[in-house]
Amino acid sequence: MSESLAGNRFLIGYALSSQKINTFMKDSLVIHARDRGVDLIPIDLDKPLIEQGPFDCVIHKLYDTEWRKQLEEFSLQSPTTLIIDPVNAVEKLQNRVSMLEFVNELKIEHLETPL
Repeated sequence: MSESLAGNRFLIGYALSSQKINTFMKDSLVIHARDRGVDLIPIDLDKPLIEQGPFDCVIHKLYDTEWRKQLEEFSLQSPTTLIIDPVNAVEKLQNRVSMLEFVNELKIEHLETPL
């Protein structure tokens, strides 16, 4: 993200549950980001993602099938936009078996995972 789509400002779209918005998206954060050249833009979940933006980055914590489809389509149309969390990485963490396999591969002493 060396050069923003908006020139000197960075456009960060976010898609979060209302609970996460209430917890994290405080006025102080938005003002702090804005003063440092970062615009935090709420993504309208009632509109297709592909019709919104442009964004330098999309931060999301939504995981339903429709949203994943929109993210994949958006990524194809905007390949330089950074997506946090990437869909393929989220799938691993949402699958309990693959998540536990990953933890087991860490080989941390005295760490046991449930069967």
